[in-house]
Amino acid sequence: MSSASEQVVDRLSSMPDDVVSHILSLMPTKFAVRTSMLSQRWRYSWTLVHNLDFDDSERREYGFLPTFVDSVLDRCKTSQVKKFRVNFPNFYVPESYVSEWISKAIRLNVRELEIKVIKHLMLPLSFFTCKTLTRLKLNHIEPFWFSFDCPSDVNLPNLKTLDVVILDKMCEKAMKFIHGCPTLENLYVELRLWDCEGDFYFKIPTLRRLNLIVKDCTRESVTNDVILNLPNLEYFSFHGVLCMPFVTEDMSSLVEAKASCVVYHDDMWVQLLKGICEAKSLSLKTEYRSSNEECDLPKFLNLKQLELQGYVGYRWQLITQFLERSPELEHLSIIKAEHGYRWNKPKSIPTCMRMNFETIKYTKGNGYGYCDMQFLKFILLNAKVLKMLTVECNTKLSLSKDDKESFRAKLLKIQKASRNCEIQVVGSWPA
Repeated sequence: MSSASEQVVDRLSSMPDDVVSHILSLMPTKFAVRTSMLSQRWRYSWTLVHNLDFDDSERREYGFLPTFVDSVLDRCKTSQVKKFRVNFPNFYVPESYVSEWISKAIRLNVRELEIKVIKHLMLPLSFFTCKTLTRLKLNHIEPFWFSFDCPSDVNLPNLKTLDVVILDKMCEKAMKFIHGCPTLENLYVELRLWDCEGDFYFKIPTLRRLNLIVKDCTRESVTNDVILNLPNLEYFSFHGVLCMPFVTEDMSSLVEAKASCVVYHDDMWVQLLKGICEAKSLSLKTEYRSSNEECDLPKFLNLKQLELQGYVGYRWQLITQFLERSPELEHLSIIKAEHGYRWNKPKSIPTCMRMNFETIKYTKGNGYGYCDMQFLKFILLNAKVLKMLTVECNTKLSLSKDDKESFRAKLLKIQKASRNCEIQVVGSWPA
């Protein structure tokens, strides 16, 4: 009768090759290769893995991994590599090495490609017409060395997801590359701007999600426009310095939009909002550096859910404008800055408060003063279908249970337009 340990070994050895390949593909490649030492049966099992993952982010294999990558790619026998990932952020690998790795991965019918290296990244010509690639992420550590020669015939027919950084004078090549992806659905673009020439024209009829980040923009404004012709876009996100105009040609299918940015110029801010005003859900987090107290917002006729964070604490009148220009608004979340101007209630009751306004969450970082209470009073007095008011304070200081209940009691004394409104007071309050 076999021992328990012998039975376990037999069970492992009898697994089909495709099962073994799947198991080994779930771990970093260097660990998969080490299983070759287990037994004669496992000696070449790792050559059938369909995920190749090489990571030296912890600086443990300095100088060894490039040779190891070459060896693995030369011995790999799988008919298709589902994912090929190289993450070498700590030491320089010659661009010719990386180019050859990408070429070998393409010959292995790679589907997902993720490259993160220092300095220069050189892409082989075969890369620009790869028919199997569905997801691509290109990153680098030292941007001044990043460039590529984009051929005239870029065609990645099955690429659905692209994550790329556009630097300095790469704009024209990068946009040409993006438009060489006829079935692109998800696009993550990081713009690093110093002296970039030309506009960023995104005309991608298949695109459904766009994440746009602006970094290293040292000026309040640049001459480039961001032009958006994205008729099937459902999700849009912008993060960074709002230093360029947004020109929207078509974003008629937009459902959700987020913007987290530094604003110097009201006209650029309003222009961005006009482009995303058809969304059903908006999240806006803004650091406002404009001295102008007036800002004419567009109408948000489809908006159901709105989150405001940051600038609203300094520009109370914008809260009023959002309420007045969002007739279908149902859910509002305000994360308010520590200080703000005096609250001036609107001249008339916004339509959304009479018809649709169901929940509001109001958060502040240092307790509540007179203006905050006036605003909350206005909400309770006029929101006829309000179901929930949540008031939260995020602070390191604490408040006694009695003091918190005292604040809640003040809210409860306010006459409510909605009989079904529930009030919650949560968080850690200042004494």
